[in-house]
Amino acid sequence: MRKTEILRKISGSVRRWFALGLEEEELAQYSAAGEYAAEFAFDNLETLKGYCKISYPTLLLFVVVMWLGGSTWRELLPFPAVVFCIVWIQLVLEKENGKHRTVRMSRCLTALFNLTWCAVVIWHDIVLHPEVPGPLLCLVVLLLTSMYNAYPRDNIISGLGVYVIMLGIDFCLASPKICYTNAVNVLLSLILGICIGQKNTRQNISRKLYTDMYKTVIQTSILVIQVDLVCDTFEVLQAPTYMEPVLSQDITASQGILMIKQQFVAAEFRSDFLKEIEFTTLQKRLERNGMVSFYFLDFRQRWCKLEIVEQKRRGEQVSAVVAVVRDVDNEKRRELEYQRQLKDAVEEARVASAAKTSFLRRMSHDIRTPINGIRGMLEIAGNNPEDLEKQKECREKMWKASGYLLSLVNDVLDMNKLESGAITLERKPFLLRETLVEANTVTELQAIEHGIHFRIDREQLYIEHNHLIGSVVHLKRILQNIAGNAVKYNRKNGSVTVSCRELRSDEKYAVFQFTCADTGIGMSPEFQKKAFEPFAQEGRTANTTYAGTGLGLSIVKELTERMGGKIELSSKINEGSVFVVTIPFEIDPNPVGERKEKKERIDPSGKKALLVEDNELNTEIARFLLEKEGFTVETVGNGREAVEHFKQSALGEYAIIFMDIMMPVMDGLEATRQIRALEREDASLPIIAMSANAFQDDVENSLTAGMNAHLMKPLEADKLDETVQKILRQCGKIEKEEK
Repeated sequence: MRKTEILRKISGSVRRWFALGLEEEELAQYSAAGEYAAEFAFDNLETLKGYCKISYPTLLLFVVVMWLGGSTWRELLPFPAVVFCIVWIQLVLEKENGKHRTVRMSRCLTALFNLTWCAVVIWHDIVLHPEVPGPLLCLVVLLLTSMYNAYPRDNIISGLGVYVIMLGIDFCLASPKICYTNAVNVLLSLILGICIGQKNTRQNISRKLYTDMYKTVIQTSILVIQVDLVCDTFEVLQAPTYMEPVLSQDITASQGILMIKQQFVAAEFRSDFLKEIEFTTLQKRLERNGMVSFYFLDFRQRWCKLEIVEQKRRGEQVSAVVAVVRDVDNEKRRELEYQRQLKDAVEEARVASAAKTSFLRRMSHDIRTPINGIRGMLEIAGNNPEDLEKQKECREKMWKASGYLLSLVNDVLDMNKLESGAITLERKPFLLRETLVEANTVTELQAIEHGIHFRIDREQLYIEHNHLIGSVVHLKRILQNIAGNAVKYNRKNGSVTVSCRELRSDEKYAVFQFTCADTGIGMSPEFQKKAFEPFAQEGRTANTTYAGTGLGLSIVKELTERMGGKIELSSKINEGSVFVVTIPFEIDPNPVGERKEKKERIDPSGKKALLVEDNELNTEIARFLLEKEGFTVETVGNGREAVEHFKQSALGEYAIIFMDIMMPVMDGLEATRQIRALEREDASLPIIAMSANAFQDDVENSLTAGMNAHLMKPLEADKLDETVQKILRQCGKIEKEEK
């Protein structure tokens, strides 16, 4: 072992020995006990009182020994002075002192007590009997031992100072033999005093810490009882006033527990309370766990906690315990609320997970069903190439199945946009009556197809303000979703009745109420509570080939609330449902005429169109539709090629460009920006976006990039024709104005 390690160990041992021999944990406890300084000092003063009292017989014994040894009255003269000092110390100790003075007084009086006895010892050693060192050892041991009731290290320093003075006087006035003897006596006394003081200090620290903890428990507890399990007795240490009449009776511990249970514990917890505190099992549980705890409601319906802790043992068996009852109502209710919230969150997550799993299962079924229909119709059509009726029937069924798939995808995308808050409401002028006609026409066709009577309630059709500003696309979606459900979940020969009326208006806004009533299968009261939740479906039979996604009503509710409105539902099973949607719209301050002029169709035959599309199948479909319109079509595969083709084309060669958005090399938005930036007279030619990106912000991105319109895939011939005619008319009007 290295020399430095040996020195470190020795220094550590010496340090711990002079620190009362305490280990690190005990030293930490001793430091923590510093807050009990005044209490330790009081204990020290009480000890000094005791030793002052025994000083009189000790002095008398000293005088008798000296008298018998031949001492004269002159030699006994200092003893009255010593008695006077001790009496003075006693008088000081009897006075009441504040805590701030107690520590200082304790140290001062201890030093004075030491000096007094030192005076006696020096007088004895030097003046009277230098040849008799015996009493010195006894007295010094007695003094040093008494000093270790409080602040042992301080008192060691005090004692050393006093006895160094005593040795100095002995060295100057006495013989070397006396100096040597006294030095050895002092050293032995200090060692013995420190060893005894270590034990006393540990006891004091433990007692003070335990007392403080005990006081805290008493103050924060409703009931504290000490129970002797062997003798079946108890002692009340703390009890509320309402329990005192019961606990003050002359009864056994078992009887007291029964009375506490009956009078102070809530009825639903009484059996468990008795089971927890039953003596025979309690001893075994304490031997195993060391403590037993139990939560219960008291007669005030407040949460309490019973804690039973082992106090004494007889052999290996627990013989006495302390039972503590604390009011933990606030903490327990917070814990229960947190557990409830956690449980609700877990349940919500479980329900959401189950709903999404169910949704994915339905989606898998709902997607595969129309795909299977489309592929099946293709197979049938392929096997009947000459049967024109069968070919027509197959095409119609495939068109219907693909329409359902498109609706399915739109619903899922719309719901995702709504949940993420990314959907954008339009703010455009529109005519409410025309909008209702368009929405009702679609629903009426669905109703005729399924044998449902569709009726518009003219009596409830009251509209004062027809020119409005708002998101007409989303209004149509709301009305068509509700009416579509009314058709889908109706009976054969059932009916659907719709109406609209203006409830009220002011200078800026008008509030409208849209009602849709059906005679369908209805909804159960339980399902009505969650009808507007995503993926919610009651599982009852729909009057359609394909079931819904469970997202329609969720979308309706989200859109209605985004538009500042509300939706109400009333339904009865096998009687039908009524949906009432109330939405405010801004009144258009600058209305345009309601009559639409009959516009002559523009024939695009002979005009050349540039089709920009990277997907071969989409290219083929778009080429077919454009050629059907009358265009001569030229195709390229990405945006960069489109820009290069346009640059190299003759002025006015292309009448219109149909541009896909998502393409490799260069997307359609960037290609449009570059074409618009070219210094050519025909750089302002019409550019129409064709994209599967179907949200409002996608449309706005296309228009911002410089495009004239945005067509959503899959392309529909009617929508394509309507857009082309609109753009060609606008271009023709611009040309006329320029001329």
